[in-house]
Amino acid sequence: MIASPKPKKIKVAGYRGLISPIVDHKSFLDFLKVAFKNNFTELTPISERPERQVMYFTWEGKGYFIKRYLSRGLRSYLKYKLGISKASLSFKTPGYLAKFSVNTPKPMLILSKHYRLFELEEIYISQEIPTAISLRQFVYENIYSGRFSRKQRLDFFRSFARFLANIHRAGVYHGDFRADNIYLENTLEKDYPLYLIDLDAIKTIRWISREMRVKNLDEIGRNFKDLDKISFRDRARVVVYYLKFYKGEKKPLKVFLKEICDRTRSKL
Repeated sequence: MIASPKPKKIKVAGYRGLISPIVDHKSFLDFLKVAFKNNFTELTPISERPERQVMYFTWEGKGYFIKRYLSRGLRSYLKYKLGISKASLSFKTPGYLAKFSVNTPKPMLILSKHYRLFELEEIYISQEIPTAISLRQFVYENIYSGRFSRKQRLDFFRSFARFLANIHRAGVYHGDFRADNIYLENTLEKDYPLYLIDLDAIKTIRWISREMRVKNLDEIGRNFKDLDKISFRDRARVVVYYLKFYKGEKKPLKVFLKEICDRTRSKL
């Protein structure tokens, strides 16, 4: 695996942070200065909440997502100082996950700016994955539609199970693990490149409990069970493959699968 270039320290328009050498260009920084000056009004809005805005822009033919975090209070400030704010985790986690063969959007830049006491603004920019689609769309187009052969279905389930097992082996738990937060290359190759997005919803811990792993498997299965897109037998196959790759589950398959199904029934 080729190591990613190390980010460089940067100061721009009153912000401080780190930037990837990939976009460390004057034209990119000039573009950001204009965006900051106009309070991001010229960027395409994706979603907006009081504490987080998500926007989209293009630069030199490539797409980028920008997340703007606004926080106040001692607790949020301490998370920032400890390097565990949502923006910080989004910027640092891709490099860590890469060690476990888990793909993510490339982090391009992280910036911060202080205002009044314990009031903070953080900016995180990542590169778009131009050839990828959401897991929900992929399942609809290839599995629900009947386009895939049985072998292709099994190859896909195996790739997804390996992907999730690697995330858990890395000690990473995604608190919003659903089909719209997983992207993959829409290819017909045997191994499907999958990407984990929305990294500000993750937690990095030393050991992922069985309860957390059951929750993630239930969540992703429930995404499609609601739409009758993936059968119970297919969900069971994913669990079988997952346990094969995870290699740390002590309970038998039937017990583990029953816990997942029980949770699914309680949530539907």
